[in-house]
Amino acid sequence: MINTPKFYDLMTPVLRVLESLGGSAHLLEITEHIVNHLYLTEKASKYLNNPGRTHQTKLECRIYHANKYLCCYGVLKEIEPDIWGLTDKYKPGMTVTHEHIIKAAMENLTTQNNSA
Repeated sequence: MINTPKFYDLMTPVLRVLESLGGSAHLLEITEHIVNHLYLTEKASKYLNNPGRTHQTKLECRIYHANKYLCCYGVLKEIEPDIWGLTDKYKPGMTVTHEHIIKAAMENLTTQNNSA
């Protein structure tokens, strides 16, 4: 069985990698650093998400999803396709969990419903 981290377990590592790379990087560069940071096996890092249909690995797909959630939270933005950068909302050393993301989404929905 291939042990690929869940997208929500990748959110804080993505932030750390981007911080160490000066605030922005390409998805492939983020992936490479996360493989090294989390000591993932080559098998886990190269496992294709949909063999025969795409060349994207499961890890790349999960990092992409983590990035999208971080965008919703406001600490990350997509500068160009597959180029991600930290926003002013990000504070060095910040830890983000899926609980933070869900809470922020619920607060946004409540605010939107109250203003309608």
